[in-house]
Amino acid sequence: MLLHKKITALCCIVFLLAGVGGYTADAAINTEVGSLSGMPLPAPKKSETGKKITLNLASRLLTLYEGTEKVRIYPVAVGAPETPSPVGEFSISEKEVNPSWTDPKTEITVPSGPSNPLGYRWLGLYGNYGIHGTNAPWSIGRSVSHGCIRMYEEDVEELFESVPMGTPVEIIYDRVIMEEAPDHTVSYYIYPDGYGWEPLTVSSVKECLARYGVEDFATPDEVYHKIIASDGRPCLRSGVLSDGGTHFKNNCTWQEILIKGSGGSSFCLLRA
Repeated sequence: MLLHKKITALCCIVFLLAGVGGYTADAAINTEVGSLSGMPLPAPKKSETGKKITLNLASRLLTLYEGTEKVRIYPVAVGAPETPSPVGEFSISEKEVNPSWTDPKTEITVPSGPSNPLGYRWLGLYGNYGIHGTNAPWSIGRSVSHGCIRMYEEDVEELFESVPMGTPVEIIYDRVIMEEAPDHTVSYYIYPDGYGWEPLTVSSVKECLARYGVEDFATPDEVYHKIIASDGRPCLRSGVLSDGGTHFKNNCTWQEILIKGSGGSSFCLLRA
């Protein structure tokens, strides 16, 4: 029997959503056990295919890269605040279709099927931790597990086929995400501090904006309210215009336009 079957207590059947970061707690039971405490992290492997997985625990989003290009972004469920998912550099060390699961309390083995909390795909990372499907899709997007990463079944099956053994997996916890589009539009997102690991201040967010040259286009009050909201919604600021290699910022006329996102989320776009 494969190693992860012997330690299958890692994966959760029912769910506890802590009341952190604006989410409401769900009354449920979490059956995962296991910890990385005292265990050395494995050395990351280089990808022979150029593919890499990055998982941000704060945003609960898993991104698949090919080189520097984002290929897919998937919502996931991650560890609960009391049993957080580990951060670090890992790699896909095990792949299995239709895994079984053993209840750690009853020691009853649950075969692959609709009652199995692992779903139908398993991507092992390290020790008791892995990426897998779930028979409770309503938990996706929440911090509820004992450390493993849950995905919608169709998503994990797609990912399973997309990544070979040895694919690097980087797990981070970053509440402030900055992105720059080819037209120099800079987006920033602030996510809830579900684990209480990264308190933010106006100054710390301003430092992030400064790395992209857009610190002057967000007032301290705007940043403060963005931190309070911590809703992960984008605030887009086209902070740099280029003309023959010269960057303009202070001499531009900027106009704020309110736009509705496809999901009904509002964000602001500052454009010359």
